Amino acid sequence: AELEAVVKDGMFAPFMDGQREIETEDLLRAAGDMVPLAKSHRERIERLRQLVLRGEARNASKVGAADEVKVEKVRGERLLDI
Repeated sequence: AELEAVVKDGMFAPFMDGQREIETEDLLRAAGDMVPLAKSHRERIERLRQLVLRGEARNASKVGAADEVKVEKVRGERLLDI
């Protein structure tokens, strides 16, 4: 989802500049502004993990909810630090 959002956001500048082609710099700029879902939806994700741990929902991944990477381990506030 984050990669899709980076591409969509990266297309705005080229369009506004007279419909030029999208460039790597546009994507890097958009990625630098992107806040990962793991940060922006921290509470919602934790509630879903708790449902899995209590057996009220099934985990879609192969590992258990307790084995997943914790949000606190996500580096920085942005998807890409430039």
